[in-house]
Amino acid sequence: MSGVAKTAVSVEEGGNQCRKRSLLTNDQCNNKRSKSDEMSANEKKSNFSMLTPNSNGTVMMMTKPGASAKKLVIKNFKSKPNLPENYQETTWSKLREAVIAIQTSKAIAYSLEELYQAVENMCSHKMASQLYVNLTNLVEAHVKANIEQFLSESMDRQVFLKRMDDCWRAHCRQMIMIRSIFLYLDRTYVLQNPSIHSIWDMGLDLFRHHIAMNTLVQTRTVDGLLLLIEKERGGDAVDISLLKSLLRMLSDLQIYQDAFEQKFLLATERLYAAEGQRLMRELPVPQYLAHVEKRLREENERLLHYLDHSTKWQLIHTVERQLLSEHLSGILSKGLKTLMDGPRLSDLSTLYSLFSRVKDGLNELCNHFNAYIKTKGRTIVIEPERDKSMVAELLEFKEQLDHVVGTCFQRNEKFTYSVREAFEHFINQRQNKPAELIAKFVDVKLRAGNKEATEEELERLLDKIMVLFRFIHGKDVFEAFYKKDLAKRLLVGKSASVDAEKSMLSKLKQECGGGFTCKLEGMFKDMELSKDINITYKQGNKELQVSLFQALVLLLFNDGDNLSFEEIKANTNIEEGELRRTLQSLACGKARVLTKWPRGREVQDADTFTFNNEFTNKLFRIKINQIQMKETNSKKLVVNGLTVLDTSVFGFEHKLN
Repeated sequence: MSGVAKTAVSVEEGGNQCRKRSLLTNDQCNNKRSKSDEMSANEKKSNFSMLTPNSNGTVMMMTKPGASAKKLVIKNFKSKPNLPENYQETTWSKLREAVIAIQTSKAIAYSLEELYQAVENMCSHKMASQLYVNLTNLVEAHVKANIEQFLSESMDRQVFLKRMDDCWRAHCRQMIMIRSIFLYLDRTYVLQNPSIHSIWDMGLDLFRHHIAMNTLVQTRTVDGLLLLIEKERGGDAVDISLLKSLLRMLSDLQIYQDAFEQKFLLATERLYAAEGQRLMRELPVPQYLAHVEKRLREENERLLHYLDHSTKWQLIHTVERQLLSEHLSGILSKGLKTLMDGPRLSDLSTLYSLFSRVKDGLNELCNHFNAYIKTKGRTIVIEPERDKSMVAELLEFKEQLDHVVGTCFQRNEKFTYSVREAFEHFINQRQNKPAELIAKFVDVKLRAGNKEATEEELERLLDKIMVLFRFIHGKDVFEAFYKKDLAKRLLVGKSASVDAEKSMLSKLKQECGGGFTCKLEGMFKDMELSKDINITYKQGNKELQVSLFQALVLLLFNDGDNLSFEEIKANTNIEEGELRRTLQSLACGKARVLTKWPRGREVQDADTFTFNNEFTNKLFRIKINQIQMKETNSKKLVVNGLTVLDTSVFGFEHKLN
């Protein structure tokens, strides 16, 4: 084949084979070499460059990094082949034709593999610099030709934006295809010359310089985008994909901040400044807060859908400043009292959440919150007609505030302290009276007639009362009234619960120390001593009025607490039937001096009897009735010829109180 030089190189190293083949003709260079993106420029050397001059076909090969070079001799290879005449011009003509076909959306006459190989061969023969210049000029000419379609001032804005988007998308598609053909140039010549742009960046730079940064085009593009965003903010339906594509174009061209962002933020500031002023006049605070939340949510969605993420902080800060920071005092003055009086917990949570986003928002909220507490609390304390309900109202008010701080204000310590400070301020505006009323309130709750609460509820109530007690300055006044009321409760036995009394005393001692409660504790000790004396005084011998047989049985228990039926029978020799009735009267009657096991009305042989240590009776003389025998005749029971008396009196002393 004339004008054709063939080269074949085969290398085998350690069982691994690497084959490289090259075929060069006047018109084409068909090489089946891999075009993988991961392969470096050094791995894609031209076959021609492997041949050293005057080497008689000797090729220097490196099988492994760091290994010594090996010589491979190719037989019958005399010298480096020569390129056909006008190779550079004819090859560029072919490449130029392919690029123009891509730019005009026509079919390419050559295969991509053939075009890629042509670029590779030109680069291998030191034509890369001129090739890069030729390609740049060709792309620039095409970009310049596209500017004409945007210069008509009568074009509708929507049509203009759509045409700009189409032009940008077409340019990107074209540059992707062009780069795939000139990839070898991009991977070798461009990498070796950091001062020049990659093919993709070169295309972006040309589009930016000749189209996007054209004064008329840029102005109409940015103004059109701002108008679309304004309509979308107003609730109109717009083409979000168009917005996203054009804003991405500005970002890719690196003119987003300079050309668009500042104008966008300025328009945003004007919009929300006017909106904030208008809605503060028109809407109640809850609705205004809901609107601010909605606007912030919408702006975050815009950032998600089409705005560049670099705009986020400035955009959200602008909305917060115009809708919140500029109206902090106005929002609180207009609506905090209404929200607190409810209390409208959901709206208060929203208020706290929004105010926490802006500088000094929580400080402003805390100050107004403190002022609200002082104003309402002073009203409760100062008005004499509210004395009867003062303590109950203060407890309810404190519970409400604690709930708001815990639920809506995220238990913020600043607000917790504000509640304490405000309570201590207003509760002492009326000297001594709150202390007196708190003491009387405790007295009512600890009286025996109070059936409103269980012991657990009473304990929780006392804890809440102690919170109010901590705020009052006149604790000595409280002590005086509390001591007086406690004495009355103890002396007349009107205390609802000794445990509750002692619990309250313990709380006071823990709060104020032992010196504050020593006299109160002394009152309890006196009552305990009095109780012991009364118990001792009332203790003494009881007189049991029993029959002879009952007395015999009871006397047995002076020697032991537990006796079986058989033991009692053996020790008394009482007739069995009479003994059963006697034990029945002592263990199963109203006055159960003995206890029987197992329980039951009938006395069995296996039963055991125990002296009842728990037996008490308020009477001094206690009569224990006998169980009468069911008689079948009118005969009386005779013992040793004597009639048994129905009752006999015995002074029985055995463990009876």
